[in-house]
Amino acid sequence: MLSKRRYIMLTLFSVLLFSLFAIYIGSLEVPEKTNIAPEVTTIDTVVLQEESKILVESQILPSTNIKIILKDQEDNIITVNEIDPYSVMCLDEQDFKNVFPDYEIIEFNQHQVTLSGNTYIEPEEVIYYMGSRDNEIGIVLGNDFQIIGLKADGFSGYTNTLLTHELIAITSKDKIKLEEDPNYFERILQNLSE
Repeated sequence: MLSKRRYIMLTLFSVLLFSLFAIYIGSLEVPEKTNIAPEVTTIDTVVLQEESKILVESQILPSTNIKIILKDQEDNIITVNEIDPYSVMCLDEQDFKNVFPDYEIIEFNQHQVTLSGNTYIEPEEVIYYMGSRDNEIGIVLGNDFQIIGLKADGFSGYTNTLLTHELIAITSKDKIKLEEDPNYFERILQNLSE
């Protein structure tokens, strides 16, 4: 056990060591500045802060819904596709325009990005058929029958069979020519035999 004298010496030494340590730590503290002017926020700083907020707000996140709408020449929607946001994540609006230069950005924010693109679709050519009803030769499209002014009994049995089963196909140009001149049908028949 410690003697009384050693106990007092150890206590004094501990107090002295603690005091020296406290003085050393106190000398490391930075004194508080008292007469500092308040920080002035300039317009440039505010603009930079707002620009940085806008930049952060207008980037694509993993939760952003990205749609591409494809329209034809008559503004009819052809397709609506969705893009995986991970493939274009962290892009801002300008970078996104560079990735999709042929598309117009309709909406761009953290939640929704919508693109619109246009394409030209060539209309399908309508195919008409020649047919006969009640001994009249005419142009057939679906259930419509347009008489051209020729009689079926003036043609061969083979031609009448083709007309009855509506097996003679004609184009829109041929239809116009038949409306102008019903005898053009004979030229169509000549082209069939060749």
